[in-house]
Amino acid sequence: MKKLLVLILIRLLISPVYLLAQNGRQSDQVIRAVDYGAIPDGRYVLDATTATSTTITCPNSDCNFINATQANGGDIGKIVFGIYNASYQGGGAMTAGVLVIPQGTITAVGGANSITVSNASTANHTANVMLVWGTDNTTALANAYKAAQPNLGPCYAIELPAGIMLDQQGQFNNAPANCIGATGLLRASTTVIGKGSGASIIGLTPNFTWSTCNGPTGGCFGDSTNVTYGFAGGTYFTGWSVIGFGYSAGGPASGGNCPTAASGVTCIFVPNDNSIFDHVYCTGIGASNNRLNGLLTSAVPVNVTDVQIDGCGGNIGMSLGGTVYISGQSYAGDTNGISLEITGGIIQSTANLWGPNLAGGTDMIYVTGGVFDSDVDNACFTSSGAGGNALHITGGVVNLRGRCLSEARSGSATVYITNGTLNLSGESVTNTGTGTSYSILNAGGIVNDNGGNVLSSSNILYSQTSGSCGGLGACFTPQPPTVVLHSNFTNSNTTFTTITDGTRPWSWTAQQLNDYKLDCTFYYQGATATTNSPNIQITGPATPTAVSYGVDGYNGTTFVSANGQAFSTSLNPFGTLASATTIYMAHISMSLSNGTTSGTVAVQAKNTTGTDVLTIYKGSGCTFQ
Repeated sequence: MKKLLVLILIRLLISPVYLLAQNGRQSDQVIRAVDYGAIPDGRYVLDATTATSTTITCPNSDCNFINATQANGGDIGKIVFGIYNASYQGGGAMTAGVLVIPQGTITAVGGANSITVSNASTANHTANVMLVWGTDNTTALANAYKAAQPNLGPCYAIELPAGIMLDQQGQFNNAPANCIGATGLLRASTTVIGKGSGASIIGLTPNFTWSTCNGPTGGCFGDSTNVTYGFAGGTYFTGWSVIGFGYSAGGPASGGNCPTAASGVTCIFVPNDNSIFDHVYCTGIGASNNRLNGLLTSAVPVNVTDVQIDGCGGNIGMSLGGTVYISGQSYAGDTNGISLEITGGIIQSTANLWGPNLAGGTDMIYVTGGVFDSDVDNACFTSSGAGGNALHITGGVVNLRGRCLSEARSGSATVYITNGTLNLSGESVTNTGTGTSYSILNAGGIVNDNGGNVLSSSNILYSQTSGSCGGLGACFTPQPPTVVLHSNFTNSNTTFTTITDGTRPWSWTAQQLNDYKLDCTFYYQGATATTNSPNIQITGPATPTAVSYGVDGYNGTTFVSANGQAFSTSLNPFGTLASATTIYMAHISMSLSNGTTSGTVAVQAKNTTGTDVLTIYKGSGCTFQ
């Protein structure tokens, strides 16, 4: 009898759930999904061959099918489907995956590299179809989650095994209220722990039932009612991934209430209050489906660490509100939709990358409200495709420090702001797109250049049609506003030449639709002839709205002046100098309202005789701003 009692006790201790009475309370538990029937045996190859029939082959002999039923350890009866042009691990082909073997089951195994499936393939492809097969884990995962919800105390943690678990419904939603105890008690909502984001994988099948994404805000995984106990424990996901095997059209055809019932959108992940998402990925599902979002939250606070939403949701990758802290190698991109949306609250990011979206006319980062604060060295927001903007601000405050923003799309703006405030410090903003492309286009916002910023563009650096621009960086002036000659400028012919000391020319870039003032003080000498007085002209952009400039100074006899209202107007008010060897002082001033063409403003000089040397002395200087 004693031996029997010992065996019973040992069995209780090693069972998936054991209860220890502790004054009527339960101890913390870990629910192992494998103990509830989870079988992580999902497999795939990238080189299957289809021939519009029910026979599928593996010409490179890499499938190794087992000719036995599932119950006997074989592949017959398992789920099977195939994706052509699948890119399930990121990259530009995320939106190209097409289902060519509709989801069905393996009905027979014809050898290690040949099977018969229940649904015939729809197209002929040779050695380039991603073939996926494995056990259906839908019920097993649901049962594990149910077991993790005791009648008293916090929810238990669920442990996922390493491997691919095929799944056909939403999981880990709607945590019961009893998981969140009253203040002072243990509080833990849904906790799912995997063996690593590249090890524990939940694979969504093409027949995934999207109506089971029935969390309170339309989420598929981790969507529960926000807690009301201050710092009570929220959802904790770590070390696992959701993948769709590159099925770009995956996702709901209609319905969904993420974030609102009227939106008709479904979300893969929805963290609630006080949630932590750590090393959790979603990749290769619905990248071209505008009814699917990757991650949405408006909770307070949420910690997102190394969370990658890569080709996951063709509407929005991450849509963030509330209070969210983003860190690590977090990423969103490679879809037809917005990579990152900020709708409100306070979003603080030290994440390294927001990736390109792939559709024309879509913004990569879209800020409508709240505060988006990003502070990372040597990391880029990178956008590509056609149309749209790398960063589009219609409200709120965006603070970017030590990053780079790059855009390569034709007719785009790297930064486009119509309302709200943009603060830039130590930022590199680049646009290499063709056509009328901008580094920054301000059409109604407040832009603060706080210094250390570098703008580069194949077309227009900074343009302001409305709004304001200020700050320590002189509103992105791409060259020193003041240039002083460190050595003399000389001219011995009658051809206008830009005044320079050899390394510091009196020339500056004038951006389209901006206003500028120029003021120069220079010291000159006619050298060997009193008739060798300086001639001055200013050249500039082709389509100024208004330009006026003048030259005034002393010629040894009297003060003189001349002016013009067009670029390349030659001015020489000095006439005959009183002395050829005396150094005289003069001024050049200009006001410019530039039109729709950017260009270079240059101050040029030539002598009068063509045989003598005109000298403008070092220490002469100009300010352009």
